[in-house]
Amino acid sequence: MRTEHSAGVSETLAKVRDKIRQTQALGREPSKQNTKYYFIEPILWVLGWDIHDYEEVKREFKIKPRDNPVDYALFINKSPCLIIEAKRLGANLNDRRWISQTVNYANVAGVRWCVLTNGDEYRIYNSLAARDVEEKLFRTAFVTHIDDHADACSTLDLLGQAKMSGDALDRKWNEDLDDRRVKVALEELIASADVGLIRVIRKVARELPPAQIRASLGRAKIRIEYPAHDGRSQRSRALLAPVKLGGVASLSETRRKLAGARSQLTKAKLSGNLEKVELWRNRVRDLESRCNTNSP
Repeated sequence: MRTEHSAGVSETLAKVRDKIRQTQALGREPSKQNTKYYFIEPILWVLGWDIHDYEEVKREFKIKPRDNPVDYALFINKSPCLIIEAKRLGANLNDRRWISQTVNYANVAGVRWCVLTNGDEYRIYNSLAARDVEEKLFRTAFVTHIDDHADACSTLDLLGQAKMSGDALDRKWNEDLDDRRVKVALEELIASADVGLIRVIRKVARELPPAQIRASLGRAKIRIEYPAHDGRSQRSRALLAPVKLGGVASLSETRRKLAGARSQLTKAKLSGNLEKVELWRNRVRDLESRCNTNSP
């Protein structure tokens, strides 16, 4: 077992980033084996994994002799704790077959955490999460995105030998779920100008009557940020919730439909069904547009 160093992680990622950019600038397309050797293994090493110790890092790992191998299985106390499937540099990791291959293999092995990477992009999945395969995605990190360098370091640090020895990933996953639920709840409260929310605001702004608070919420654009929580981007994710409430009796039917659509959107978000989320989000936008157009 080796010891990881945060400064070393940052420096190594910078070196790998430069090497990747040089390779791309020359128009080269390294093989999968070269991708593993030059771009992936230096990162595993600095994260504290002894890539020369067969008991700790097993290449071409198989659960059963007849199984297709995964590129790496990382072990702690003789038990696999992380599965890594590698693709060549430049490979598109959006291929659902590769995602399913990685996640399913880890799931069958009883290993919660797995990674799909092409040496530049790293996708961390929770294979045991009870949801669709795309929704098992926990975090994404890009080595070559210099603006997201700090986020990439902190994300990949979670895969370090020391962190994997504890429950750091499990705690972060649960925190993300909590944050997602809070975000959805706040979005619904703001969008519906909830009476309880108005009461809370009046405790601070006592001089404002409810009608003015409601109107103010209708003009507001509320941004809530959770650093590096979105599994699809290492930039701070943000909730942008413009609310247009309307305000005349002739809009009552459209507003009733809007309230129903928002309720369905909330349910879709909580269920994690991306297709339904997009469907109901578009419906909400359409109804909001109608309210805005018909407002006096």
